Amino acid sequence: MTPTPDSSKSKRSTEKIYTDLAQALNDVSGGSLYRTGSVDISPDSMKYFVEYLSGGLGRFISRSMDVSQKLDNEVTADDVPLRNYPIFRYFNSDPNGYNDQMEYYENIKDAQQIFLENKEISGREKVLFAKQNAPVIKLETQYKSVQKELRALRKQKKLIEKNQTDPVRAYELITQIEEKMQLLFDQFNKNYRAATK
Repeated sequence: MTPTPDSSKSKRSTEKIYTDLAQALNDVSGGSLYRTGSVDISPDSMKYFVEYLSGGLGRFISRSMDVSQKLDNEVTADDVPLRNYPIFRYFNSDPNGYNDQMEYYENIKDAQQIFLENKEISGREKVLFAKQNAPVIKLETQYKSVQKELRALRKQKKLIEKNQTDPVRAYELITQIEEKMQLLFDQFNKNYRAATK
């Protein structure tokens, strides 16, 4: 599922003033309906904060609602939830092994938003947007190919973990697969960095 900015996500019960304000802040900070700006806040988080500051009544209302952010920007079930990346990176004890992977998922999150906006808009706006974001838009084919290869490699890894009875051989095979995955992460990250210079 393509990730969308937090400012575009809210409950049906959230008042329009919060959704409008969240979208406006995202827009003026360089974002759009499809892309995350430097100020991207969930309308629900805004509402919770306001109600919390309002005192006892606000806290009572907040406690009766699910105020946790409902994000739908996870990649496949085998992938790491995007919203957990900063925490994961902070506690990560193997930065060389995982930093490239975390960078990859952050990069594709941003890239997916650009791919989606390029498809959704039209006319003069599309021409201008495509011109401004051409280097990233060109990466969509590579992105799809990498995702397909990663799914296949994860499937192979699961089969080895399930069926390989020799732990030494299992380790060797899984290491080979992880090296292939690492190469895919590195290649896309390198191209994405070049596209966003």
